[in-house]
Amino acid sequence: MADLVTLAEVKVFLNIDHSDDDTLLDGLIDYYTAVIEEYCDHDFTQASQTEYLDGGQRDLIVGKLPIASITSIADTEDDDALADADDYDFDPNAGLIYLTSNSGIWTRGRRRWKVIYVAGHDGAPSDVKLATFKLIAGDYSRRDSGLKSEHLGDYSYIRFDDFPADVKVILSKYTRITI
Repeated sequence: MADLVTLAEVKVFLNIDHSDDDTLLDGLIDYYTAVIEEYCDHDFTQASQTEYLDGGQRDLIVGKLPIASITSIADTEDDDALADADDYDFDPNAGLIYLTSNSGIWTRGRRRWKVIYVAGHDGAPSDVKLATFKLIAGDYSRRDSGLKSEHLGDYSYIRFDDFPADVKVILSKYTRITI
């Protein structure tokens, strides 16, 4: 997994011109890269994936999003015969592979279809980078990460472990909708 943002990008965003906090910032970059990819169930760097999927339905549903390309689909119960690329298409953001010919139903069988595909973005989209910057900036400005709440006269501060609303809005288009 490659980081969503670079140290240099974070330092520009935070207007930092020294290297005193580089180790802290590198840690925040690594942490929020993992957190965002987990939250979105999305890969923001491309990697080859191999999955064995059940047949008997209209769509094969892959586990990693988005689908960048499909390398091959093989029928494990027919000597790994390859499906013709002209016979299927896919919805990259939904992770669905569907037949364009025949009955429209993948032949039934448990873990029958071996799908090799490339998933992920070719680098983090600019809005995902912005969400990452916002999260890092929030933690960087509150380096006392153990602090959950504080009240001093009229001043109060409460830290929530959830993403801020504006970050959730940014990331919402990358999260997988489950039914």
